[in-house]
Amino acid sequence: MNPLRRKRIGRRALLAGLGGAAVSLPFLDAMRGSRARAEVLQPPTRYVICFAGNSTGTDHDLIVPDTVGRGYDLKPALAPLAMHDNVSSDISIVSGLKIPWEVGGVVPTGGRGVDFHDSMMSPLLSGMRSEASSSRVNGPTSDQIVANVVAGDAPFRSLEYRIQASHYRGGDDRGTISHGLDASGDLVSNPPIASPRIAYDQLFRSFTPTDPVEAELRRRILERDRSVVDLVSQSSDELMRELGTADKARLQRHFDEIRALETRLSMIAPDTMGACMMLPDPGEDPPISIMPTGYDASDVNTAEMGWANEQLRAQVMCDLTHMAFACDLTRVVSLMFTFPQSFMSVEHINGVVSDFHELSHGQGTDEQWAQAIGWIVGWFGYLTAKLRDTPDVEGSMLDNTALVLVFEGGWGYDPADDANGHAHSTENMVVLVGGRAGGLSGGQHIRAVGEHPGKVLNAVLGAVGVDGQLGEISGEIPGLRSSA
Repeated sequence: MNPLRRKRIGRRALLAGLGGAAVSLPFLDAMRGSRARAEVLQPPTRYVICFAGNSTGTDHDLIVPDTVGRGYDLKPALAPLAMHDNVSSDISIVSGLKIPWEVGGVVPTGGRGVDFHDSMMSPLLSGMRSEASSSRVNGPTSDQIVANVVAGDAPFRSLEYRIQASHYRGGDDRGTISHGLDASGDLVSNPPIASPRIAYDQLFRSFTPTDPVEAELRRRILERDRSVVDLVSQSSDELMRELGTADKARLQRHFDEIRALETRLSMIAPDTMGACMMLPDPGEDPPISIMPTGYDASDVNTAEMGWANEQLRAQVMCDLTHMAFACDLTRVVSLMFTFPQSFMSVEHINGVVSDFHELSHGQGTDEQWAQAIGWIVGWFGYLTAKLRDTPDVEGSMLDNTALVLVFEGGWGYDPADDANGHAHSTENMVVLVGGRAGGLSGGQHIRAVGEHPGKVLNAVLGAVGVDGQLGEISGEIPGLRSSA
């Protein structure tokens, strides 16, 4: 059949054909009018900012390739990028970056205070200097800057997710990486969703109750309900006959991925999913395990770590991000892998009875530390590959997406201790960039010794259509995008 003569089916008719079930749908050829089909439909531009709350080395590096340019070698912490049909060819590495620090009581432009864990969030995420030894982020973060430009009419202006379920050592106000301006021009934070169930309901069930009684009722209903795909299967079979070959493939893939998401969600204990709120104190939540690090500790602040099946949570949150883009429910996502100074256990990652933070301070071998960093790099590669392997209006979704992974620190000089060879350093920092939006060029290693990480983000902002810069940081890293 000539695709330009195929019967047009509107989104409302498609939903009716599915029995009115609350299922988000991908954009199908059959939804376009003949004029739209005859023209090139412009796909939306999308952006993901990922944050890892750990440094990438101690007294030396475990992640930076030796090779500069294309075809870079995979150091141990980058080894997972060989997976997914060698997704490293779609991801660039920028190394040698540096956030300057306070000297003589003066914090420089885009710089930080001396206290590492409390002062690096603002310059890294917003490009604005921190107030000395303050964890406050002092300007809009890149995700909100991009949302101002690309959000369009998507149902969600942006989505904020976090994989580490809890801080694991009491309260912590650094569990948010997204900050923007409200209607009054005041800077506000956008707390992330750490519950896969809430994130799933937000996208696919269109209902997030805030009342605890309603939330509990909703949870029981969700447990009792049959799969969304089961509910629509009979009607969808009839609808499939009305669609062309390409649309059939898109819709079937969509249903397959929803079922895969539901299967993984069903493996997480219901009590970890909660309602429309942040997870409760981990001591009161049975699925969250708090345990000793296994190492001698001088005080309570280095005595405990936690685990809440972050391996499964990572896959669900990455899949939800992918599906939110595929359904054009949003075009901007912030994905926080771990808290800064992360006390998430690494035992399920590399077998060491320790956490990310203690491992970076010598509580393990180089190989074990590289495996921990590689766990995060691997999930970044997984999401990049899913977008690469998903068709878009033209090409793949990765052609119209930019993804960035930033780390809390690098390795080198620590001004607080006046010592070299330390993980509490913002020297030798690394940023990973995936995607091809706006001429981004993947698969290369760029050395940018002494340059601010914000210059990497500036290049990505330009690629997704932002006419501006990140906070106080001007300029960009040459070579990241072909149009620069």
